[in-house]
Amino acid sequence: GAVLGSAFVPHRLRSLWVERETPPLAIAGDVIDIKLTVTNKGSKPAPPVRIEDLSCALPALCDGLVPGATATATAARLAPRRGVFEGGQVRIRCGAPFGFVSSTRTVNVESPIIVVPRTVDLDSLSFISGGGQVDVEGRKLRAQSGDYIGVREYRAGDSRRAVHWRTSARAGTLVVREFEDVAAQHVTLLIHASEAGFPPDSPFEALASAAGSIACHLTNAGQRVDLVRSTQAGTERLSDARPPEILRWLAGCQPVDGPLVPAVIAALARSARNACVVVLTATDNRTQSDVAGALDAITASGRAPALVLARSSTWVPDAGPNEGGVIAAARNRCPVRLLTGQQDIAESLR
Repeated sequence: GAVLGSAFVPHRLRSLWVERETPPLAIAGDVIDIKLTVTNKGSKPAPPVRIEDLSCALPALCDGLVPGATATATAARLAPRRGVFEGGQVRIRCGAPFGFVSSTRTVNVESPIIVVPRTVDLDSLSFISGGGQVDVEGRKLRAQSGDYIGVREYRAGDSRRAVHWRTSARAGTLVVREFEDVAAQHVTLLIHASEAGFPPDSPFEALASAAGSIACHLTNAGQRVDLVRSTQAGTERLSDARPPEILRWLAGCQPVDGPLVPAVIAALARSARNACVVVLTATDNRTQSDVAGALDAITASGRAPALVLARSSTWVPDAGPNEGGVIAAARNRCPVRLLTGQQDIAESLR
């Protein structure tokens, strides 16, 4: 009799209206408060139900509600993943009165929130400059955009274009011209990589955090920063923005599995002639055959290249089978900084 009677008890789930409240902005990894409100908008009482927010694993029990009554549930949850979110699904389940027969309804509840990447404080960015040579470890030596200082003996990593051949012939050893070190006043950051890991702990998320940290540091120092991101339709650009807008823009960056060189060419199209172009990418299979050509394209344009490279194999073991070759080829062309899983970004960018 109880089983048969349960089949004829109306659950009236469609009369329940669910709302979710979240802060409009959060930082990845922060704890935020999430509030669910259930309102009976019907003309008859609603039985007890179980409410489950599928977007944040927030379950709640709701007693029976008379018409017009509301019930709330609040919980603190991590905002673990960067991104722009419009809301998520909420599931309503009722098994009244005895639990033998249940009804379920799933609804989409809007609650826009932007989760920006977490950034770190940087002491300096010595690998970003207005031009010049690098040593075999990818460290900056001297910039060629500054005042002429004199000559010195050749060091490993010096460009052959800097060799002063007449003086070298007289000295019997290689001698190079030395210039005053000058930081770039205009920096273009290009974010282009596929996703090799599992967010929020993945190479692409590390690149987004690195881009935010670099852009905020340079902007606060008074330098002009342009950001370029790859999309499925091409590239998008953000110019002369302040840190809050930069971070919101980075929240919308998505991985793209495509060639790097066209993205670099698009970034160069509107970059200043004296800019330093910093490419932020990962060592996936496509990048390994593309990074050298991308850096050469930047150099050929007369701009100074730099590279922030996320080693995908430190997140996913089989993601970067030829990382050593990629890193070696890049270090022969420009300053390089490596991001690895479980390593502090500030330390990596130093």
